[in-house]
Amino acid sequence: MGNKDKQQHAQSFARAVAPLFFLTVPIHFVAVVSRFDAIALMVPSSIETTLLLIHFPLILIEAFVVSQLLAGKKSDFPLWMQIDAWSVRASITLAFTYLSIVALQFWNLEFGIINPHPPASWPLWTRLKFFLMMSVGMGFSNYLAATKIFLPVLRVLTAPARWLPGFLALIVLAAVGLVLGELCLRVLVDHGVGEQLGTLQSALNGGAMGVVTLLAGSLASTILAGIKVLTDNRSSSK
Repeated sequence: MGNKDKQQHAQSFARAVAPLFFLTVPIHFVAVVSRFDAIALMVPSSIETTLLLIHFPLILIEAFVVSQLLAGKKSDFPLWMQIDAWSVRASITLAFTYLSIVALQFWNLEFGIINPHPPASWPLWTRLKFFLMMSVGMGFSNYLAATKIFLPVLRVLTAPARWLPGFLALIVLAAVGLVLGELCLRVLVDHGVGEQLGTLQSALNGGAMGVVTLLAGSLASTILAGIKVLTDNRSSSK
């Protein structure tokens, strides 16, 4: 298979599994909203741990699919202009937003209006509006930041996976992401900035197994659907 054929195959597979982003957008959005302090108090620690944990395999898979979608394309435009699909843009942006909020909250940081800790003296509705404005409301700015730093780094990290068959690459990246997520959770807890978080085992024991099962099932269904599309395309082209 020539280089051009490999690029076309990569793009075909990526387009086939692109519906994955319709799943990841609501997952990332729910994760962002869950960081609002009034809501966070109602979220079980097992779910909170699981939301953080699953973001690592998701962002690796998403970065890989984006790289495959852009495979072989030469453009003088910046990366943020090369991504056309709104679902891809929204998913990358919300994932970056969520992880940024987690970092800011755990280390108690703020940068001007970028403050995930609305004053407790404000009314609840005002605090919620401020949080949403700071997170979702700054979507375009967050998208630019994500495609300037976040996504390029992830594309470099997932580059070796491009040598693997598409479906195998997704499985490997999911496994690597879970390992990285577990290591991150351990570091946060060991350094005292994530006492409310546990490990993967504690999350599963706490009742989050259903969330992980749903995620794994959805990912598997998307991958299988993508493989079926590719198989059908190959059969029709013969």
